[in-house]
Amino acid sequence: MNLIILTGNVGNDPEIRTVGDSKVALISLGVTKRGYTTKDGRKIEDRTTWFRVGIWRGLAEVVEKFVKKGDRLSVVGEMLSREYEKDGVKYTAWEVTASEIELLTPKKDGNKASSPTQSAPASQAAKEDDDQLPF
Repeated sequence: MNLIILTGNVGNDPEIRTVGDSKVALISLGVTKRGYTTKDGRKIEDRTTWFRVGIWRGLAEVVEKFVKKGDRLSVVGEMLSREYEKDGVKYTAWEVTASEIELLTPKKDGNKASSPTQSAPASQAAKEDDDQLPF
């Protein structure tokens, strides 16, 4: 089973692309593990790991409408890799393809836009063929 669940802060305004007849929203999601102090008094700092997240179709429209840099977001999806070559060097890139999202940032009272219910259904995030990925 390939399942990843992340909760973090959006690091960029969503980048919206069209691939064929589908829309995709690309974001960076920073997930922070809180620091602590060891028994011997040594401080361990917060550590943030950044994930590239691709959000497809109807969920991409939700993200385009309601998500911005700094928002708190929970993502359920699948971790995928792809290999590519640049300047003769082979690389592996990792990305989360979201099947569900939950918007965790409360909307301000002055915001007239209606926000979606707590989470968007996974059925809106059908997977695309690898050859249609926007990266």
